[in-house]
Amino acid sequence: MRRCSSATIPTPSGSGSTTSSRRSTRSSSERLSARVKSPHEPTNRLSHKSTKSAVPTPVHVEILDRTYTLRVDEDNAERTRRVADKVDGRMRAFQRQHPEQAKLTTAIITALALAEDLHAEREKREARADALDGDLRTLTRALKDALDGNAPADAAQAAEASSSPDGAST
Repeated sequence: MRRCSSATIPTPSGSGSTTSSRRSTRSSSERLSARVKSPHEPTNRLSHKSTKSAVPTPVHVEILDRTYTLRVDEDNAERTRRVADKVDGRMRAFQRQHPEQAKLTTAIITALALAEDLHAEREKREARADALDGDLRTLTRALKDALDGNAPADAAQAAEASSSPDGAST
């Protein structure tokens, strides 16, 4: 087994990391995970937020009948299991629709579909944030105008309409 910065990934038997006399056959991700980490660097790339627990905990997840041991912060263990279950479900759904496809193809297509979902959600969130920013600017401008005594007629009418005859707001 080889250990990445965030997960222990099983390797095919007999395929350890070997080096020739001059060149390493390790992949770039293996070389990156082999570097020494500073004490200020996060220990876990799967961590959503910094947590109280800084001690990595092994979490076993199963995706397409293969077990993976991931090292995550203890506070993120359940979240990691839920994410792995979602990935497994998406991969199994693709495999049911395309049983002739290899597991690698299934993994890649599923990764692309999940990345597309994430991208779409981020675009929606950005659009909502932009709309909220616009609303906030409009309300801030109206509030400043009202405080300066320059309230537009419709804002003054709206304020009057929201008050009841006895002076209490409705």
